[in-house]
This record gives sequence, structure tokens and C-alpha cells, in this order.
Amino acid sequence: MVNPWKALATVILLVTVCTKGFTYPLGKPGTALEYNLSSDIALRPADAVQNGMIVVKAEFSLGPVVDRHHQWFGISFTRQNGQTYKALVLIDKWPRGKLAPEVLRYLWCEPGWPDYIEYVNEVTGKSELPRFELWQFGWPQTADAKSPASFARVPKAVQLHGWPFKLDKIIKNTPSVPEKTTIVKLNPDVIIGLAGVHRDVDGRHKESLGRDYYNYIVPQSDDDRKKEIASGLNLFFTTAGEKQSPWIWRTNAYVSQMFVYPDDWPAHLYRSNYWGRSILVDEPAIYNRAFDYNTQNAGKLTPTEVSKNLEVLTMSALNKTDNNYGNRILGVWVDKVFGKGSLDIVERKFPAWEAIWQTSWYELAPEGTVCGVVDEDFYPEVMIESYNAALETQIPPTVESAAALRIAVGRGAARNFHKQWGTSIYAYGKGALNPKINLTALKCAYEAGATYFWHWYGLARSQ
Repeated sequence: MVNPWKALATVILLVTVCTKGFTYPLGKPGTALEYNLSSDIALRPADAVQNGMIVVKAEFSLGPVVDRHHQWFGISFTRQNGQTYKALVLIDKWPRGKLAPEVLRYLWCEPGWPDYIEYVNEVTGKSELPRFELWQFGWPQTADAKSPASFARVPKAVQLHGWPFKLDKIIKNTPSVPEKTTIVKLNPDVIIGLAGVHRDVDGRHKESLGRDYYNYIVPQSDDDRKKEIASGLNLFFTTAGEKQSPWIWRTNAYVSQMFVYPDDWPAHLYRSNYWGRSILVDEPAIYNRAFDYNTQNAGKLTPTEVSKNLEVLTMSALNKTDNNYGNRILGVWVDKVFGKGSLDIVERKFPAWEAIWQTSWYELAPEGTVCGVVDEDFYPEVMIESYNAALETQIPPTVESAAALRIAVGRGAARNFHKQWGTSIYAYGKGALNPKINLTALKCAYEAGATYFWHWYGLARSQ
């Protein structure tokens, strides 16, 4: 028979040993490090300085341990105007190089908010981190800005948001982890939205006007956006003249600032529903065709030379810093408004919107190029008639036949290079496709596995 007192003594001994041998995933809770900006704010854009928008102080703190394997870490930063922003992450280890920690929870709080919001993936239920990789953009970096900082040993200097900060003092402070948060469920895999405003001054949709020229001058109101969120839309574009309402950051809606300068940097880096500004690379094959038609090149380039140039041009278009379609333009704009310091701001994972769909293979092939291709589905019956005339085939000139050929090229390239594909449909002006044709082509693409569906209405033009 087992002696119960001896068994109890054994349990107590084991608990004591485990307690003494306990190691914290990040470090002993209750330590906070305060850093101050160590560069001259006079070097920053004047408007940001005058409006008190420059981050001048940051605090990094070790919080409580959860399940013995994860620990809370707090990041907060304060602007000249006294506004303080706070992020809390529950992780299992410090980020090292390209090795990211496991994140169980991600919380974010802004000045004036009633509580923290917690971003989670609507499908998986796991934490949903910002689209701009946290470990590269929002996490403090080493003093040389080459890798994420670790606080296993106290660094005397770090880089934050591209700017140098020096250690000011070490204090006893444990970040307060709230018992309750407002859950924001995001679904980055199902994005539904409208680019820009879509009503005229009388509230009519432009397709009801019966003319090519119209005047869209009505920005979306808060009521408009709340109704659209309730109807299922989850991506909005802030356009010129609009000021982004703060409440939208506490919803499941993504916000793109494609047409306006960033207004709240670096808070955007921590908002999981901040989309950025770029959404596509615009028609690289069209520009490549212009290169081929150049009088110096006309009739002299081999197919290999043309295809190689398309690869180069696609990569160049993706990395543009001077138009609306490059993944580096945000960095240019941030630098103009706030100053980006050493931060190399790059937006990733954008498809090419392509009119010459036959070039899908060459645009998707290069490593690090666009993540997919969107075929501009336009005049399909004309294409089949051209094929039949050129190749002496007898393909039925139907939408289904045209869709099958285009899908074979786009989907084939996407599958081979493990990328995405899809289609766009057009409806604007005198060249508008019949809605029945549009929907037939869309149905074919959907059934074939497309994941991009973009409906292009054309550009608003004033009367």
C-alpha cells in the first residue's frame, strides 16, 4: 500500500524542483526598457514636426508567461504630441533573422480607444498579424537595422520605424494584459470591395445615367461604409478629399490608401486591416509591346529576346517608385510626409492586371515577381474568329470556347509557378460587354478555380 504522506511529499518536491528550474520564454516579467529618439527631428518633414507626429519615445516590456511556453511582450511608442500607441504580442521566443516566433495573440490599442482590439483570422481563429511583416517593420531592429532586436540582453540602441533610439532607463513595469478585448475577425483570403466612389450627386449609379460622361463628386459617408460593411464588403479605398474615419480600424474592413498620402504613420504598420496602397502591376505586356514596336527594335528582336525583356519589365514595374502600381511607392510617400529613415518599405503579393493574357507564363516565372495574373476578359468572340482564320480551325466562336483557351494559359502558368490567377470583366462606355457575356466568362473562370474576380467600370470623367 502506498503511503499517502510520502506520495504528497513527492508531489511537493517535484513542484519545488520544477519551480526552481523554470525558465522564461523571453525573460523575467516586470522589466521595461525606455528608449528615446536619438536623431534630430529637424531632419524630418516640417508638417509632421509641427503637428507633433514624430515618435520620440518607445517602451518595450516583458509581461506574464502563459502556458509556460509563451510570454507577453509589449511595444509602445509616443509622439511629440503625447499620443501613445500600444501593441501586445504573445510569443514563444524572440524573432531571429528570418525565423519568426509563434504568435498566439496580437492586440493593438490607439489613443482614445475604449479597449484593445484583438485581430484574429475569421477562418482559422488564429492571430492575424499586420500585412506589413511585424518583425521587419513594426518590431524594433538591431542598431545596424539588419535584423529584429532581441531583449535577452539589453541593447543600448535600437532602430524603430527606421530611426535610431538610445536606451534611457530600465524600470520595473509589467504591461497590463486586458482580460477582455474587442475581437476583430479578418479574412484576407476573401476580399470584396469597390475602388473609389460609385454614386453621382443625385445618388444614382453611373450605369443608370445612359451616357459615357458623368460626374462623381460624392465621397462616401460613414453611413455609406457601415451599410457596405454590413452587406459584406471588406475593402475600402480612401480617395482624394476623404478623411479616414478612426472607427473603421475597429472593424473587419481593410483600408487601402492608394490615392492619398499616409496620414497616421507608423500606426499603419500595426493595424492588421491596413491594406497599404498598391493592388496591381498594370499591363506590363502592353509596355513591352511598345518596346517591341520601337523603330530601333521593330522586326529585329527574337521571341526569346522579347520574352526576356517582358520578365525584366514586369520586375521593373513591380518595383516602381514613381507611379500608382509599384510596390515601393508607399515608401516614397511615407518619406515625403513623415520621413522613413532607413526603413525599406515594400508591399508584397500583387498580381499583374494583364491585357495580353498569352504572356502569363513569362510574367509569373521570375522568382520574386508578381504573385498572380488577372486576365482582362475582353471581346472573346473576336479572339476565336481570329484563331480560326489564322489556324484554319473550326472552334465554335462562343464565350465558353474563348474562356477555355484563356483559362488554359493563365491557369497553367499559375499552377506551374504556384501562384494565383483570375479574370476581370468590363462594363463601361460604348464598348461595354454584354452583362450576359460577362457573367458567362466569370462562371467559367470560377468553375475552373480562379481566385481573382475584378469588375472594371472605367474611369470617372466630368461632364
